[in-house]
Amino acid sequence: MRVLSRTDKKKPTEKWPLTILYDDREKKGRWTIDHFKFKFVKKRLKVADYTIKGFEHIIAVEKKSGFKELIGNLTGKKRIKFMAYLKKLSKFPLPILVIEGNFNSLPRIFRELKYSGMNIEGVYSWVTKIMVEYGIHVVCMDCSQKDKDMFLYHLFSTLHEEARRIKDEA
Repeated sequence: MRVLSRTDKKKPTEKWPLTILYDDREKKGRWTIDHFKFKFVKKRLKVADYTIKGFEHIIAVEKKSGFKELIGNLTGKKRIKFMAYLKKLSKFPLPILVIEGNFNSLPRIFRELKYSGMNIEGVYSWVTKIMVEYGIHVVCMDCSQKDKDMFLYHLFSTLHEEARRIKDEA
């Protein structure tokens, strides 16, 4: 039977708080989590709006502040640039697109937009394409601030665990 010495014991690898990096161009509706395990630090990110420090090459979380913003990126002159951006995002092992809104809001949004060059079916088609062809996980989030905090807590905690697993396997 082997007896563990002090040097054989695994040291905890968790370092709190976990540093969530957010892009310095992210101004409208920036996320925060009121929890001791997380702190947010502004940094220029090449791809995505959010990532976790030390896992910038693994985690890429893109935030759209609503379907209006997504539709704006999918139509007109922005479309080609956004498609190239999606391609960059898809290169990450853990790419996530979070849309703050829900599909039920689309009829109202299209009434407000009047003309966007897209319809509701086009949005469904694009969201499906983003998931299937680009391999990007899409999450729609339309909830209270308390529920948003809870979701973000679990999103970043789970991404951190998965990124550590990916990093350890490399």
